Amino acid sequence: MFASLSIIVPSFNSLETLQKTLVALHEHAPDAEIIVVDGGSTDGSREWLQQCQGVQLLEVSNHGYGHALNRGCEIARNPILVLMNSDVLIGKNALLSMQQRLLEKPEVAAVGVVPFQANGKRQRSFGPLALYWSNYLPLTKARRVNMLHGYCIATRRDVLERVGGFDENFFFYNEEYDWCWRVLKAGLFLEILPESAIHFGGSSTTPSPEILFEGMRGGMYVVNKHFPRFVAELTRRLFQLIAWFMGLFEKRIEYKRTWHKLDSCMKRGDYLETPFPLSGRGVVHFEQPAKTKPLLDRFKLQ
Repeated sequence: MFASLSIIVPSFNSLETLQKTLVALHEHAPDAEIIVVDGGSTDGSREWLQQCQGVQLLEVSNHGYGHALNRGCEIARNPILVLMNSDVLIGKNALLSMQQRLLEKPEVAAVGVVPFQANGKRQRSFGPLALYWSNYLPLTKARRVNMLHGYCIATRRDVLERVGGFDENFFFYNEEYDWCWRVLKAGLFLEILPESAIHFGGSSTTPSPEILFEGMRGGMYVVNKHFPRFVAELTRRLFQLIAWFMGLFEKRIEYKRTWHKLDSCMKRGDYLETPFPLSGRGVVHFEQPAKTKPLLDRFKLQ
């Protein structure tokens, strides 16, 4: 049923939610290829994965979420790729709907499903999606949208060959917005389907000054890449004003330093400045289908 599906799950120190995610995948999509890309976890994730059948573990240096997704896509063997967080529970119906839509509609480049919290409430989205009206409408059929939530996106290998993979100038946050803009510019479409998944949301990241900085500088990087020059300049000035104002009244020393650093970053227009280690690859291109590579030992989920 899912023999044409490769599911790629980046993970970093998320053992508790990763276990739930993989148990659900093993139950609902046992014949799919499952690749976990671990960025050097120290919480026992890698040791646990080495005892799991049906899961391929790929260990990489931690250069961010998009970097991990790209590395997983490079070794994936199947034409349909599901790119999802390590804190997502997704069922058979949602996976089937995404697979079928992508196989039947070549003009549709990627699809997503509606995120719900564990308590059954529809999730409040993060970043620009929090202001995106389409994420709050009830769905009874597929709806074309301009953005997809990066917690779970399904696409095809031929789309990656056409528009490229994720831009590794992001560490995390904003990489899906950049990718969605590139899909639209290529004349393809994005859709949300009337299916759902549970997203624990934020369980793999802890709020910190560095994460605050990365989110805002990444947002500015997206605007600078895809919007007219005057829009980018207005956004830069707005971000600079916000950073100056917040830095003026911030009481926490580390956050105060971060706001000052962001103010300086916006003044200089250095949107690649980040406290996290980037890979330096930028947008990864997939000109040809990935060559068959030796697979790591495959284990069965206990």
